Amino acid sequence: MAWILARGDRCHNRPDPSSASTICVLADRDEKFRTIAEALHPEYRLWQILGNDIIDDVHVDTFVVDIELRNPCNVDEVRRILAAHKDAPRRLFIVERGVRLSIVQAYAIGATNIFFSPVDARALKYALRPEMAEQGTPPVSADAVARCSAAIGSMFAATIDGAPIQLADAVSATDQVIDSIAGNGLSAWLDTVRRYHEGTFQHCMLVTGVAVDFAMSLGFSNADVKRLGLAATLHDVGKARIPVEILDKPGKLDDDERAIMQEHWLRGAAAGARCFSGSPRRGSPPS
Repeated sequence: MAWILARGDRCHNRPDPSSASTICVLADRDEKFRTIAEALHPEYRLWQILGNDIIDDVHVDTFVVDIELRNPCNVDEVRRILAAHKDAPRRLFIVERGVRLSIVQAYAIGATNIFFSPVDARALKYALRPEMAEQGTPPVSADAVARCSAAIGSMFAATIDGAPIQLADAVSATDQVIDSIAGNGLSAWLDTVRRYHEGTFQHCMLVTGVAVDFAMSLGFSNADVKRLGLAATLHDVGKARIPVEILDKPGKLDDDERAIMQEHWLRGAAAGARCFSGSPRRGSPPS
């Protein structure tokens, strides 16, 4: 597939390699690129680039990605490009509303923000405002939140596919929360998660943070802090099997919808049982 790669910055003459506001747009269709370009105009002007190797040698502050993520080849290529730019603080993904697999894939490969198509130009520009970066790095690294959400994304993807959850993903997500709270406290973790995430992923990370801080405040042993944190990390994974139109319904659920929603803990329990059935100590996280 021929991708459209473009870079641009806040100047209007030519791309400046040293610009702290340089962005890279990854799109798989010309109309997607035009939509993004129009949304960013006139603050940003985009220059089309042919060839991924050019992007690899450019400093990028922000990625804007609008690519079909249900294609495994696309996912692998986006992951490769982002891996070459680990220091890029903002990775903005545009996905189709209601396509949960795309949302999960985006977070799993490092999205810091997700926008639904058609993208709202004001929201996209707001996320790119220089002052958002100039407010200062929060005590908790955004990278720690991204690693945690990537691990949760991997678990959600497995649950959607009916595959066993990898215990290593659950442990990795929990460890990110424990290390961050131990070093910076609960408030810093909550503030950073709220800054970069929303919806079910945000909820999972917030609940894990509160559970971990609660255990630490009561003087739990390290093993018990991790055990409670792991349970919190896994507690809502069953929501991956709930229809997104119910999960994200803005209004009150009707009786039938509520009955379906209440099944999420059963689905989560089944996924968790498959997860722990292959561990050396059934029902216990590794020390």
